[in-house]
Amino acid sequence: MPATLVDHVEPHEGDQVKFWDTSMWQSSCDWHHNSVKQQLEAMWRSGRIPVTELWLNSETAKRLTMGMLPGLGA
Repeated sequence: MPATLVDHVEPHEGDQVKFWDTSMWQSSCDWHHNSVKQQLEAMWRSGRIPVTELWLNSETAKRLTMGMLPGLGA
Protein backbone atom coordinates (compact mmCIF):
# COMPACT_ATOMS: atom_id res chain seq x y z
CA MET A 1 0.00 0.00 0.00
CA PRO A 2 1.30 3.48 -0.71
CA ALA A 3 2.12 5.80 2.18
CA THR A 4 -0.52 8.44 2.70
CA LEU A 5 0.64 10.16 5.88
CA VAL A 6 3.57 11.00 8.10
CA ASP A 7 3.54 9.26 11.46
CA HIS A 8 5.32 10.59 14.54
CA VAL A 9 7.15 7.51 15.81
CA GLU A 10 6.95 8.69 19.42
CA PRO A 11 3.59 10.35 20.07
CA HIS A 12 4.20 14.09 20.40
CA GLU A 13 1.11 14.79 22.55
CA GLY A 14 1.30 18.49 21.69
CA ASP A 15 5.05 18.87 22.38
CA GLN A 16 6.27 21.07 19.51
CA VAL A 17 9.88 19.85 19.82
CA LYS A 18 8.75 16.23 19.33
CA PHE A 19 6.26 17.28 16.64
CA TRP A 20 8.98 18.83 14.45
CA ASP A 21 11.72 16.24 15.14
CA THR A 22 12.04 14.87 11.60
CA SER A 23 14.32 12.06 12.80
CA MET A 24 11.23 10.57 14.45
CA TRP A 25 8.94 10.72 11.39
CA GLN A 26 8.03 7.70 9.27
CA SER A 27 5.82 7.19 6.24
CA SER A 28 2.73 5.11 6.76
CA CYS A 29 -0.38 3.94 4.99
CA ASP A 30 -3.70 4.45 6.73
CA TRP A 31 -4.03 0.75 7.56
CA HIS A 32 -0.70 0.50 9.39
CA HIS A 33 -1.26 3.80 11.18
CA ASN A 34 -4.77 2.93 12.32
CA SER A 35 -4.14 -0.68 13.31
CA VAL A 36 -0.54 -1.74 13.90
CA LYS A 37 0.70 1.62 15.18
CA GLN A 38 -2.22 1.95 17.60
CA GLN A 39 -1.36 -1.42 19.12
CA LEU A 40 2.31 -0.50 19.32
CA GLU A 41 1.49 2.75 21.12
CA ALA A 42 -0.72 0.92 23.62
CA MET A 43 2.12 -1.52 24.31
CA TRP A 44 4.59 1.37 24.68
CA ARG A 45 2.32 3.34 27.03
CA SER A 46 1.94 0.28 29.25
CA GLY A 47 5.73 -0.15 29.38
CA ARG A 48 5.76 -3.42 27.43
CA ILE A 49 8.02 -2.17 24.60
CA PRO A 50 10.66 0.57 24.28
CA VAL A 51 10.25 3.58 21.98
CA THR A 52 12.52 1.92 19.39
CA GLU A 53 9.78 -0.67 18.76
CA LEU A 54 7.33 2.05 17.65
CA TRP A 55 8.93 2.09 14.19
CA LEU A 56 6.78 0.22 11.68
CA ASN A 57 9.81 -1.82 10.58
CA SER A 58 10.54 -3.02 14.14
CA GLU A 59 10.32 -6.72 14.97
CA THR A 60 7.22 -6.09 17.11
CA ALA A 61 5.49 -4.22 14.27
CA LYS A 62 6.36 -7.00 11.83
CA ARG A 63 4.89 -9.65 14.14
CA LEU A 64 1.70 -7.63 14.64
CA THR A 65 1.36 -7.05 10.89
CA MET A 66 1.83 -10.72 10.06
CA GLY A 67 -0.79 -11.66 12.63
CA MET A 68 -3.34 -9.16 11.31
CA LEU A 69 -3.14 -9.60 7.53
CA PRO A 70 -5.48 -12.23 6.10
CA GLY A 71 -3.60 -15.25 4.82
CA LEU A 72 -0.34 -14.28 6.57
CA GLY A 73 -1.16 -14.88 10.23
CA ALA A 74 0.13 -17.69 12.33
